[in-house]
Amino acid sequence: MFLDLTMPVMDGFSVLKSLPVRDFNTTIIVLSADVQLTAMERCLALGADYFLSKPFDNDELTKLSQHLGLVFDSDTFITSDTHLVHDPIESMRELANIALGRGAAIISDHLGDFIKMPLPNVAFMKSSDLSMAIADIRNGNGSELIAITQRFVGGGIHGEALVELHGKDIHLFGDKLGFSQTDEYKNEVVIDIANLMVSSFLVALSEQIAIPFSVRQPIVLEEYMNLHHTYCDAQTFFYH
Repeated sequence: MFLDLTMPVMDGFSVLKSLPVRDFNTTIIVLSADVQLTAMERCLALGADYFLSKPFDNDELTKLSQHLGLVFDSDTFITSDTHLVHDPIESMRELANIALGRGAAIISDHLGDFIKMPLPNVAFMKSSDLSMAIADIRNGNGSELIAITQRFVGGGIHGEALVELHGKDIHLFGDKLGFSQTDEYKNEVVIDIANLMVSSFLVALSEQIAIPFSVRQPIVLEEYMNLHHTYCDAQTFFYH
């Protein structure tokens, strides 16, 4: 059985807990972008036999397949690659999934705690939709929602990451990461957390597309946004 961990209805951990459902022995190979050390240990403790991280190493997969006596049809992989080429949303969703996993692993390994991986949501959106999203952030629930924006550039790509932090334990989270909290009014810890999250995501993403990104210092959205800005052009933004 090849098993993923991050799935929409029943995650891989729940599947492992429900096994075995038959009398015969099943070899379980977890293939996941969730590369947290705690995730790997949890899988093996629940009965998984092997853990391969995405993007998987071809030589590692081939060696394991030969060891298990598995034979793959090469046409299957060609069809899969062709599908991804013609579906940029699916391609970016998988890239984002791997990048999220890398970022979660950095934070999780530092804290020693398990972080539940979210399903990446990837879609196209118009500038008018983006303006509405920013307006919703601006009119959010006060201190329980903080928005951070961080620009990045590289290889002809000019982008800006928008991060929303929710919850009342942000400062506790920052304290565990060792971030300074000397200026509560400037939300220094929030800036540091967002910088870690965005940077880890962009580094993992840039490695996959072989384009290094230069990342600017993050900014709290409310500190620079024009509250009376209503202009929207017809450009399409890519939203994750």
